[in-house]
Amino acid sequence: MRLTTVAAATALTTALTTAALIPAVAAAAPAGSTTPDLVGGVTSAAPGGTVGLTLRNCRNTTSTATSTAFISSATLRRLLGSSDDLQGGNATLSANVTPGSTYMVRFTCGNRSTTANFTVTPGAARGGLGGSIDTTSPAHIAIGAALVAGAAGTAVWVVRRRSHSQA
Repeated sequence: MRLTTVAAATALTTALTTAALIPAVAAAAPAGSTTPDLVGGVTSAAPGGTVGLTLRNCRNTTSTATSTAFISSATLRRLLGSSDDLQGGNATLSANVTPGSTYMVRFTCGNRSTTANFTVTPGAARGGLGGSIDTTSPAHIAIGAALVAGAAGTAVWVVRRRSHSQA
């Protein structure tokens, strides 16, 4: 697979994930105001799982999201390339939340706030990295890329060496 195809697939996946988190409701500006209303969005998760959070129309670089269902408050950061001041982040649900229950999330952007509700889903096997890494940093990505490039280079060298020795 070519690097451009992988990059395009990654960009498409990121765009689709972000679009899924954006609420379907359009943000309307209050009468007589040029500042659009804040619009918050929350995905659902099982107890102990991670919920995705989005906040639209916040011009600050960061905002916060709090809920009694969260282990701790979450910091949302502006998503790159966002034309409508879209921020995103994640929060971990407490293992003690009740499946089927609805919880409120309060989003705060400076002196403005809004709320959104989400329902906890029944527990299920959690997919993903399985706890193998806690966070992803540019150093983790660089190390992974170096390992993949090294493996690919070694494979090319071995194949070329074998083809030259058989000729």
